[in-house]
Amino acid sequence: MILLEKDQHSRFHIHQPLLPANPPAFEQLGVADAISAIGMKKDGMDFNPPIHPSPTHVKFAKAWEKSMPSAWQVGRSEFDEILLRNAEVRGAQMVQRCCVRDGTTSVGAVCWPSYLSSCKAELNQFLPGAIALTPNLAKRIKHARMSSDGNATANYADQSSVSHGNQYMLLGDAYAFVDQVFSSGVFLAMQNAFEAVDVIEARLQKSPREAKAALRRFNCHMRRRPRELSWFNYRRTNPTTRELFIAPRSMLRVKEGLLAVLAGDIFRNRAIWPSTCGFKTIYYFDSMFHPRRTRPALRARANHLHEAKMPSAALP
Repeated sequence: MILLEKDQHSRFHIHQPLLPANPPAFEQLGVADAISAIGMKKDGMDFNPPIHPSPTHVKFAKAWEKSMPSAWQVGRSEFDEILLRNAEVRGAQMVQRCCVRDGTTSVGAVCWPSYLSSCKAELNQFLPGAIALTPNLAKRIKHARMSSDGNATANYADQSSVSHGNQYMLLGDAYAFVDQVFSSGVFLAMQNAFEAVDVIEARLQKSPREAKAALRRFNCHMRRRPRELSWFNYRRTNPTTRELFIAPRSMLRVKEGLLAVLAGDIFRNRAIWPSTCGFKTIYYFDSMFHPRRTRPALRARANHLHEAKMPSAALP
């Protein structure tokens, strides 16, 4: 096995929030203790909409699957180092050098192009200004200081039209990146990798029929997972979604289903599917019965999407 890495480590990357569904994969790789040692434990997440007077905290332990009550926030350079060294110990050939830094976490903003183009400040002033729009968040980090200059990127959500071809499979961000908010990228990449191993093993050790079946399963999972997560991701700024996230309904175990989505457990446990369908049903009915709120939101989204496609949309 030869690992080809385009960039030289250590490289810039925002600190990495992990999901409660990640640890089983770390256990299988034998790196769970090492990841835990560098991580800051988190038992849930806060929602801080500017229009609400106080943040809402939701605990992963209240999700459908009670065996995944927490996750970690890790330094990405340290996280990459652990995985690279683990691959090396298991026989992968590589040449890497990684320097790590402690005591930092990531704070950022995902913005529409219209907001970016309206701000003429330098990036190091732009980010604090964006954070100030959410007073609860600004209050929480008022004593923090930037450990490096700000970094920005634009239009980085993407998805390939194919997941595999002649002697290759696309995994992780190479296939799709659809979620800038809920930190599902590492989880999806790791799940993709384990399923790719199943395909390779079937190709090398089983019949052609079984190998084709494994590849079909791989392709199905690759396409379905970004699609399901995108449903929530594309609607997260809608006022109806915002209200449901702040005060999720208890009927049909919708709250537990929603937390399962945020925890990354949406694909492993089919029992939550009725609850996630219930969430979507409530969303559509709530949107339908509040047209004065829904129509302006739809128009604003259409305008934002139009602006995102224009070449003039640029970072400050």
